[in-house]
Amino acid sequence: MFTESDLKGILKQLKDYLSSFYSENESNSITKLLFEHLGYSNLDLITNRSEIIPNDQIKFLEVSLARLLDHEPVQYILGKVDFFGLQFAVNPSVLIPRQETEELVDMVLKEIKTNSPKILDIGTGSGCIALSLKNELTKAKIDALDNSELAIAVALENSRKLNLNVHFHHIDILHEAVLPGHYDVIVSNPPYVIESEKSEMKENVVEYEPHNALFVSNESPLIFYDCIIELAAIHLNQNGKLYFEINESFGPQVKTLLVESGFHDVRIIKDLNEKDRFAYGHWKTRT
Repeated sequence: MFTESDLKGILKQLKDYLSSFYSENESNSITKLLFEHLGYSNLDLITNRSEIIPNDQIKFLEVSLARLLDHEPVQYILGKVDFFGLQFAVNPSVLIPRQETEELVDMVLKEIKTNSPKILDIGTGSGCIALSLKNELTKAKIDALDNSELAIAVALENSRKLNLNVHFHHIDILHEAVLPGHYDVIVSNPPYVIESEKSEMKENVVEYEPHNALFVSNESPLIFYDCIIELAAIHLNQNGKLYFEINESFGPQVKTLLVESGFHDVRIIKDLNEKDRFAYGHWKTRT
């Protein structure tokens, strides 16, 4: 596939191949990740362009390129992704953590007033939210749950690798009404992309990322929010806080659900791209 063996030639050919499927920014980012995985720094890519690439590394790049041209996400090819200063293992059993979810973690951290809160992460996937919070709040007691046993296995792997103690539970909240405890904070990035939006999404997302963690039906777009809000009203401690990542199209509806369920100080918050992306509610009374 590659006709050159020096770094300059392979970089050019790699970007030429990728340019047919990816934007320039995406191509540059993918190229950087592939070469970082092989041990090349950004400086190497600039100053060592005459270096001959070993055959085993060329083979890795050729195999990776074939998978990329089949729209497989580079994070799954490498089996890892950086998130909130940590490195997480990922595979097609879990969503690839994104910048917006880093914003959600940052928001939770900025608003927590104690160094030993009890936190629940619903729909944990790779464990990125729960483990990132635990890394910053070492005295926190954190539970995390997911309805996928395969996702829980990935989260447990990340917990072991990062040496962070989070309690993971295999629970389907749509069918099990009991949570592991009571909490000061509940945070969730549930499925929120409606089926009709699928045609607008990139192939690497639709073809590879787990649909049960992405999509909800057009008829019940807020099914997870409705369920989580109901559970939160029972399982949040006095002055507890509820945080969601949301579909930008449903901010007003999520706000209405929170207000009608008795939450106070309800906010819909924009992400860095100025899209309605997060919802917050404050729980003052227990029923």
